Amino acid sequence: MMASELDALRTRLDILEAQHVVAVGLLHALLRDRPALRSDVDRIFEQTIAGLLGSETAFPDISVRAVEVMREQMFGKSGG
Repeated sequence: MMASELDALRTRLDILEAQHVVAVGLLHALLRDRPALRSDVDRIFEQTIAGLLGSETAFPDISVRAVEVMREQMFGKSGG
């Protein structure tokens, strides 16, 4: 890869990281005081993880771990 392509890729990753932080922060605030929403989001995470693990596409372990980390960040702890 050329230096300009690496710089463009780094910029895209920085943008995605910033978007992730904003999304996690917002959802964490929403989940804090809404038990029904918290339960729904937890169920979505469970379904997503199960889908990744059961997929014929063979997602790498890092993909599953990324979803688990996002879940932990949103809930402020491990799991629901």
